[in-house]
Amino acid sequence: MLSTILVGGVLTSIAITLVVLATYVLCPHVFLAELTHGKEHGPPLITAAVAVSITLMMVGGAALTCAWATPAEPLTFWQRTLIAYGVIAFFCLYDLFIIDVVIYDWIKPPFMRFEGYPRLDIWHHTKASLKGLVPIGIPMALLAGYLGGRLPNAG
Repeated sequence: MLSTILVGGVLTSIAITLVVLATYVLCPHVFLAELTHGKEHGPPLITAAVAVSITLMMVGGAALTCAWATPAEPLTFWQRTLIAYGVIAFFCLYDLFIIDVVIYDWIKPPFMRFEGYPRLDIWHHTKASLKGLVPIGIPMALLAGYLGGRLPNAG
């Protein structure tokens, strides 16, 4: 089960990373709220579209992992939900360490820099990521576990 979570987590994380990087290139102001602790906001419609697409990709990636992981014996709803939560938790940690620390803080691509704005506050972002694992991650995992049992190839 752990290898399934890792593979699903890596594939989901790569797909979402491409969306995040493309958003930084096309409309970087979407991430202003993250940089300013909510004092400034980017364009509301585009910000909402990016948030919805990332959420759908997290649930979709977790659900596809559940469907793909189905062995000869069908998985129970709770087994699928556990796999889905693992994929979602993997992405949350990946987002924190790879996207925010490695790419944003260490590599520092020019398209991710905002003149006059502070560096990303990693401690603030860490607390938000960890808080998001329970109130956001659990309902997403329940939905993905359910959907994972309804997709083709699922038991």
